[in-house]
Amino acid sequence: MASARKYDAVVTGEGTGPTHSHLSMVSLLLAVMIGTPVVSFAQAPTPIVVQSVPGSPTTFTIPLTLQTQSQGAAQQTRYNARSRDNVTALDRIPDSIKAVMKNKDASVFPLGTLSSGESYHVALSSAKDLSILGREQSRMWYAQIIKSEGDKAEVMKEGYYAGADVQIPIQVPIKRPSAEPMVVDSSIGFNISGYSNDAPTIQALRGTLPTLGGSLNTEEGKLNVTLNLDDNGEFSPNTNVTVNFTPLKIGLPERNASGTATDTLTLGPARMAITELAGDRSSVKLALLDGTLKSIVDQQLSVGTTMPNFSQVNLLTRRFMSRADVLKEARDANTVAVFVFGDVRQTPPGWGGMQTTGLLPVGIDQIARIISAEVVPPPQIYWVVREVEMGDYFGKYAAEDLPYTLVADFTDPVKTSFRGVQQNYGYYGGYSGEDASSTTLRQLFNLPARTCSLVAFDDAGQVIYSLANANAEQMTGGIGELNKLLLERK
Repeated sequence: MASARKYDAVVTGEGTGPTHSHLSMVSLLLAVMIGTPVVSFAQAPTPIVVQSVPGSPTTFTIPLTLQTQSQGAAQQTRYNARSRDNVTALDRIPDSIKAVMKNKDASVFPLGTLSSGESYHVALSSAKDLSILGREQSRMWYAQIIKSEGDKAEVMKEGYYAGADVQIPIQVPIKRPSAEPMVVDSSIGFNISGYSNDAPTIQALRGTLPTLGGSLNTEEGKLNVTLNLDDNGEFSPNTNVTVNFTPLKIGLPERNASGTATDTLTLGPARMAITELAGDRSSVKLALLDGTLKSIVDQQLSVGTTMPNFSQVNLLTRRFMSRADVLKEARDANTVAVFVFGDVRQTPPGWGGMQTTGLLPVGIDQIARIISAEVVPPPQIYWVVREVEMGDYFGKYAAEDLPYTLVADFTDPVKTSFRGVQQNYGYYGGYSGEDASSTTLRQLFNLPARTCSLVAFDDAGQVIYSLANANAEQMTGGIGELNKLLLERK
């Protein structure tokens, strides 16, 4: 695809006036005659067409910059392994590498090659000269990490290896068309992950690289895009992409979508796709294939709106439940459906560790009693959780006739965190596996991801009460407000 040029020839009049190309030729002749140096205007690099989309969708051009770590942060994150790929030993060892090997019988494993031409290998030989008491067979190795380029090689690090990750700092040149390559800090190394027939299984480790990222402010909120470069700082159709939309309106949840550069990305009721990356990596184009940014904002559950379709797991029956099931239960009981979003956790005495956000101000049993107080018939209450304590799950929840239904917030119930009862008051652990690809009932209801919310529906699926993004005090007040509302409806 040819790059767009703002200075393409434009004809003035009906073909009688001079064209841009005529003027350029005249200017060139004059410059040669009087000895004026000719200035050459370089064209911008050709854009990378990621994918074509039908029609003429609304597009957003988001400026990108290389998101490098600050110097202090780089020291902390540079050695974090990003890829762990198993590699096999070379059948033929290059002479340059063999020349610097301490043990000529060592096995040599490739760790990676940079775009600059530098290659890295590890030479491993069994340290048979070392005897380890208490072991029938020594698992100690002598390792050399070797850098080579052309017919030159040098040992970068060597010593006895007994386990854990071993990495060395490297500098990776990030190619930037029409600009000098940018050199960034990273790392490369290896790990022995296991053994097969007494031969080690080697994993090649690569450190974290910078990402391309940028944002664009719109009337509805901010669009943020992140593109992860490959190990050599290159962009490809398989590049991982994350798109985030943060509404300006307080209380609405952020929307996230991730995939490869050629995937269709879904943010609530809107679908987007990356169509083009500037040749100099300075911007990216996002096309809005369906929906609008306003539709994301308008999807918030407010009084009078309709319950969206969903399919979540009842954690007690381990069966899926849907919108139709909830409304049928409400109609059969001639009552309303109330969804309580939040978790309950008791902090062990003296423990000052991490706290999970989205904690209910009081226990769910007390919340159910307050909401249902003097309400006949009582509402159907659905407690939406992200974590469950195993003692309660196999004890109280299984043995009692509960006044509520326990529902998984994650559409994939495996992501629910089941916490064991710990006697030593250690760290309980937080939510399991939430990422940009996680779908939750909170998302479908357009509620904030990690705060408490309270929503009630009539038996037709219409919202009669909504409290989103509530802190403990607001949640306590909202529970009382909802009870008063239900009493007035009867």
